[in-house]
Formats: sequence, structure tokens, C-alpha cells
Amino acid sequence: MLEEFDKPPAILMLNQYAINMTHNFLCNTAQMRGVHERLVFVTVDKTAAEVLRKEWPHVKQFYWPTPCLYKRFNFAEPAYQLIYVLRANLAAILIRHGYSFWMMQQDTFWRANLFDLNLEYNSDYDMLFDQIGDSADSPRAELVNGANFFVRANNKSLEFFNAIANKLSHWYAPDMAIMIHQCYTWGHNRSKCEFM
Repeated sequence: MLEEFDKPPAILMLNQYAINMTHNFLCNTAQMRGVHERLVFVTVDKTAAEVLRKEWPHVKQFYWPTPCLYKRFNFAEPAYQLIYVLRANLAAILIRHGYSFWMMQQDTFWRANLFDLNLEYNSDYDMLFDQIGDSADSPRAELVNGANFFVRANNKSLEFFNAIANKLSHWYAPDMAIMIHQCYTWGHNRSKCEFM
């Protein structure tokens, strides 16, 4: 499926309990040129897969049944940690196969088309992260939010996400906390993080 893309795809995770949020995201971005064509939803349960296929048939999806994610869960619960582990491992697999990509969450509201900014064509970084701060002057500037980020497929980004996947399998922490730590402690020779 990814071989069909001429621009980096945007990967989003979806279970049946995020369908309403996903409808909001897809409606919000429906009139933005080229957004839906770049989305790939990883659906983890049959309900999510069927609803997405029925209501948004033009949006690509990869159905990956994951029984431990079939139930409703909240932030800081074990199932939420599994989303982090799944996302980090999926990132490493995509990078290993040479795919640069966006990793996104559908709980964001787009005021403009993010893809129109052509951020992925700047080669000055390995990973480009959203940030908690809303400006360069914010005390939370350059702290990874983790909802939307771009990854350039190369050896540095592969090492970065392999390390995240490994740490998440041993530590109970949000993936963005590990991303922040690695961005600030690894240095540019090991991986270069930049911020939107």
C-alpha cells in the first residue's frame, strides 16, 4: 500500500472508541487539498475497520487486529502504553523499509493544511516534532508533544525509534517523554530533532 504514495504518508491509529474523534478530524480536513490522500489509518478492531471503510471509503487503512486494544481505555492505563509500544515499533518497521512518514493523532484540529507547508522537504533534521509550546518564547518550546511528527527514514531515525520501542517495553512512560529525553541527550551526531 505504501508504495502507491508519491509523498510521505501520515499514519494514524484507530480503535472503535476513537471513531467520533476520527469523524471530526476527517470532516475538519475534508476540504484541505491532498490531506485524505496521504492518510493511512491502522485500525486495530473490526468495528473501527468497518465504520471507516463504510463512511470514509477513500481513506486508506491497514487492519491490524489487536485484541488487547478492543476495549475502551484512557491515558496512563496499560492499554494506552501498548499504543505507544505499537506506534514505536511501527515507526521502526517503516524506517527499516525505507519509508519516511508522518505519525499523527486525530485529536488535533487543523486551522490550515499542514502538508502545504512542505516541511518534509527540509533535510536539516532526522525528525520534526510538534511541540507543547505555541511559540519560540514559550517556556514549553521544544518539548515534544507527540501528536504529530515527521520522520525521515535513515539510520539515525531507525536507531532513535528502536531505542524508544526498547525503552517502552521496559519502562512505563509516555513515548513523548522518551522522545524529549533522547532529543536532548543524544546530540546532533546521533540524531537531529527539530520542532514545528
